[in-house]
Amino acid sequence: MAIKYKGLRHKINYFKRSRNIFHVFAKYGFGHFLEKLNIESYLENGQKIFFRKKKNEREPKSIKIKKGPVRFRLALEELGPTFIKLGQILSTRSDLLPIEYIEELKKLQDKVAPVDYEEIKKVIESNLEKTVEELFLTIDEICVGSASIAQAHRAVLKNGQEVILKVKKPNIDELIELDIEIMYSLARLLKARVERFAMYDLVGLVTEFSKSMRKEVDFTREGKNNDVTRNYFAKETFFSVPKIYWEYTASGILTQEMIHGIKLSDLEVNSLSSKRRENLAKLGSKIMLKMILTDGFFHADQHPGNIILTPEDHLILIDYGNVGTINDEDQEYLAEIIEGIVLKDAQKIVHGFKQLAPFPSSVNEKLLKSDILDIVENYYNVSIKNIKMGKVIEEITSLLAEHRIIVPANFFSLAKSLMIAEGVCRQLYPDFDMVEAAKPYIKKLLLKRYRPEKFIKNIEKTLVHYAEFFENAPKEASEILKLIKQGKLGLDMKINGLDRFRRTLDRVANRISISLVIAALIIGSSMLIEKNAAGNLTSTAYLGLSGYIIACFFGILIVFHIFRKDKY
Repeated sequence: MAIKYKGLRHKINYFKRSRNIFHVFAKYGFGHFLEKLNIESYLENGQKIFFRKKKNEREPKSIKIKKGPVRFRLALEELGPTFIKLGQILSTRSDLLPIEYIEELKKLQDKVAPVDYEEIKKVIESNLEKTVEELFLTIDEICVGSASIAQAHRAVLKNGQEVILKVKKPNIDELIELDIEIMYSLARLLKARVERFAMYDLVGLVTEFSKSMRKEVDFTREGKNNDVTRNYFAKETFFSVPKIYWEYTASGILTQEMIHGIKLSDLEVNSLSSKRRENLAKLGSKIMLKMILTDGFFHADQHPGNIILTPEDHLILIDYGNVGTINDEDQEYLAEIIEGIVLKDAQKIVHGFKQLAPFPSSVNEKLLKSDILDIVENYYNVSIKNIKMGKVIEEITSLLAEHRIIVPANFFSLAKSLMIAEGVCRQLYPDFDMVEAAKPYIKKLLLKRYRPEKFIKNIEKTLVHYAEFFENAPKEASEILKLIKQGKLGLDMKINGLDRFRRTLDRVANRISISLVIAALIIGSSMLIEKNAAGNLTSTAYLGLSGYIIACFFGILIVFHIFRKDKY
């Protein structure tokens, strides 16, 4: 499996980074797993030099932490932005990883040392094509926050407007592209060599991940996501979205209005009155439920560090690099699933998921309903207000994976967002009832399904399908008849086990062929030796003896392979 590269320098960087990745995983105790992948077998001879130990080089010192999930999280954090982001996505994929890994990956930290201001200044000036002095009245050289992809600085525009600058760190795009390329190679290896991942389209997952990652490092796209949400909530007074200053925004820099307030992650919740905490929890749930069940466009990373509480008790969400979408039909199916969870109705839950992700014919629906019922029964003695919707949905999606059902990737993002938002609400007010908060939205969606206009729309859609069918049927039938007349119509049939039968037949045919050759050698050799009945060892006799030896060799070989379970 040779890999094509853009140039020699890129090739060298690729293998240096690969080597670094494998060494980090080895350091955190995953060397045995990498050995199973047999990476060197996929490399050309010239490429293997990058993975050989250098002279006097020591093996990476193993980290002495017993728990695998903790070591995995630390390895991802050390590898930087692409792997941190991958870990955050994997924390939503209970179908791919065991639950203990899922829980640990939720703790991923994306806080790294800031880059020197002079480097950040160069990024600002190259993106906006003006000097910092021309652009801003003042800019704070000390950053107010630093993550792996970007860091934030306070600034003041020429008109006196206070803003926050989110500036991409130097060379981050090149590192991400390199990591994505390596991930494609790892995806192919995992699918080929690890049975657990054989059913998944891992290359397709990396493709989706790469799209998401590239969107997240393009700050103009984040600005557009910000403005879409701002439009959806334009008439709301309890929630607002920061204004983006587009003339100071580019792919590597995002400029938004300064928000004065406190992040929920820094808030002393116990210092607030019980009533105020309850009101804030209701506001938080209202924001998330409106995004998912009404707008179909939601913030996919609503952790407390991305929520600001203003002095007026308004909530403001920041950082729209990671958003999700859900269409009208899927909103209805999600509502059906949530209703099924509340009513503890496995049939309703299965039906909702079946519409979201068509089940393979091999799925045993009776067994699936029974397994879902086992999950739901855990909440029979729990009051409705204490049911954690996000957690239950995560458990069910994990169960679907055990039944070989592939749920759409955007649903995992949605479930994670719902779970995080629900967790924030309960952190603010432990007695908060998310189910009660969701009821008006669920009721509205379920009623929407039976509205006359929806019924008429479905009839219209069905009639259009039938009209297209009858319009195209004569033409398609004519094409089939034409192929039959030309003798070009073939039947593509697959019979299970046919390949194995063909291989067995090939082995039998090979054995018969060699047996005939042996028989011919024995007969020919016997005739040659018979001509030398006088006992003189002539060249003819030697030729006959040679024939016997060759026949004997092939005969022993066949017997040997028969006893070796038909490996010939």
